[in-house]
Amino acid sequence: DVAAPKREGLRSEADVFLSRYSSKNHNGVHQARQAVDMLLSVTGDIALSSLTVHHYRAFRAQVVVRESWGDRTKANVLNIVKQFLKRAEADHSTNFGFLRNPDYNLQKPEGQKIQYTVEEVKAALANATGDIRMALLLGLNCGAYWGDIANLTPDMIQGDHLRYARAKLLHKQSPVVGSWKLWKETRAALSLPAPNVHWLAERYMKWRRPLSLPEHKALRKTTAQLIHDHVGENESRLFRSEGVEGCHGKNYIKFTPEQEIKLDGALVTVGRLYGLDA
Repeated sequence: DVAAPKREGLRSEADVFLSRYSSKNHNGVHQARQAVDMLLSVTGDIALSSLTVHHYRAFRAQVVVRESWGDRTKANVLNIVKQFLKRAEADHSTNFGFLRNPDYNLQKPEGQKIQYTVEEVKAALANATGDIRMALLLGLNCGAYWGDIANLTPDMIQGDHLRYARAKLLHKQSPVVGSWKLWKETRAALSLPAPNVHWLAERYMKWRRPLSLPEHKALRKTTAQLIHDHVGENESRLFRSEGVEGCHGKNYIKFTPEQEIKLDGALVTVGRLYGLDA
């Protein structure tokens, strides 16, 4: 006789989920592990089939009373666990109907659009050197997040442009390839491939705090907003690497020459606002 396969416990399923999660969400791994560990502190390492709505209610109650967390963090933690359980549910053909009950949801407040002021950008540029300066300018000039910087390679520099598909779009069948005219300051600061981005992100955080500057991802929002205000909405969408009418391509969606010229002009305009020679 063939022995029945051993039923995996919830901890084993959690390890699989966290491994997949970390490969796609570099900046949210700590919160994901925290969320899953909180669920397991309620359930213990039980079999997946033993999980009930009572466990889920107890977990949710712990999230709600966590005084050190804001409403956004609480909603994020609950959503991570829902994502984990939905994937486990699909993998093992089980049914956790309580995950679809809207009564258990937590409302996530609208996010505040955090941006640098032009004065803060100028202060940051005056103080940034080395890899910190490169990360700062890539965020301002190309809207690059940490995942984008990690994926940059020298071949993406084509003439005076940087062309690449953003890391968050690579899973799409036809991702948009952005094209950004590089400011002279950005070209001078570029050193590709980039150093370890996790280490660089930590250093950037420690660098910005004494200067009371917003986080790195606010740089992208800052330039996008200035382009929107001083040039136009379509140019702002091109900067954000969003597909607009006229984009074309097969495996990748590319800007038309006319669209690239429009974004080039927008980046020149914003570069001057920052006091940079484009």
